[in-house]
Amino acid sequence: MSSVLDTQKVRENFRRISRVGTRVAVVTMPVHAILLGSVDQPVWRWSAAAGFVLIALSGFMGNSRRFAVFLAALLGCILVILAHQSLIALSFGRSVGATLPLLCLLPLVAVSGRIDVREKWVIAVAIGAGIVTLDLLSRDMRGSLPPVPAEFLRAMNWGVVTLVVTGLTYHYFALVTVQQSALQLQAMTDPLTKLANRRHVESEGGRLAQRTRGMGQSLLVMLCDIDHFKSINDRFGHDVGDKTLERVAETIRLVVRQTDIAARWGGEEFLILLPGIESDHAMLTAERMRRKLAGVSIPVKGQHINITVTIGATALGPHESLEAAIARADRSLYEGKVAGRNRVILAPAPTGRG
Repeated sequence: MSSVLDTQKVRENFRRISRVGTRVAVVTMPVHAILLGSVDQPVWRWSAAAGFVLIALSGFMGNSRRFAVFLAALLGCILVILAHQSLIALSFGRSVGATLPLLCLLPLVAVSGRIDVREKWVIAVAIGAGIVTLDLLSRDMRGSLPPVPAEFLRAMNWGVVTLVVTGLTYHYFALVTVQQSALQLQAMTDPLTKLANRRHVESEGGRLAQRTRGMGQSLLVMLCDIDHFKSINDRFGHDVGDKTLERVAETIRLVVRQTDIAARWGGEEFLILLPGIESDHAMLTAERMRRKLAGVSIPVKGQHINITVTIGATALGPHESLEAAIARADRSLYEGKVAGRNRVILAPAPTGRG
């Protein structure tokens, strides 16, 4: 599944870059036609015709959902651009810089997802060799283009290269930033329940504890454990066990606030950190969570599994670490299991430095 998603992302990225490059060419060629027509150069007719062809092909690229049609239209655009720039170079020589925009084909090859690395190198070398050959062939060409239009054409070609390179650079850094954020989120998220994982709690839990302590607020720590979860796995299979974990996580996600941290702590255990819950409301809050989770029902083969949970809860002490509070909540959870499950055991928070 992930490889399919990755392929779709690569294709969408390739489409986006290709469309931007084609739009630049669509704008450039009519300008070429106007410039060359103003100095009575016959090539302007080709520029105008090429511009109309590019507009049509870019329309196919923008409206086609089929990737094969998109690639065919893109290939047509590339051929038109190659023919146009080659004709300009061979007509007026290297001084107009007509080969410069062809360098923009190199990053297009680099971001293609359908070409492996070796083929990309071969194509890149072929494009580079073609540009050098075209530049050498146009070296001695002396077209009848006056100096001012020639300089303008050269500046425009440089502008196209600068615009494309700047756009690709911005796109690259934006893409890297998005990918880094996605990877960081993936590293901090439990893949089954989509809740935070232990790594996220270790990273953000300490900051939350310091922030609530600095604001003079309390922090309620709850460890929730699904009762008889091993029996559910043994009787109905791991698929039902996974569905149970997902339903419990979904319920927790609906109950907690944006300021809370809810995480899968391990196995069938869930850790919830709730800032701003005072000690006289701690038991009420934990009991409300227990009742919510006890309402979860899992349909299995015409019957329903009604689950219960045991919760160990405590408040973070004024001078203790979050790890110490979690350990105390874990001991309370164990006491609840021994006492018969499906209950809340609230441990008092320490008041001293010890």
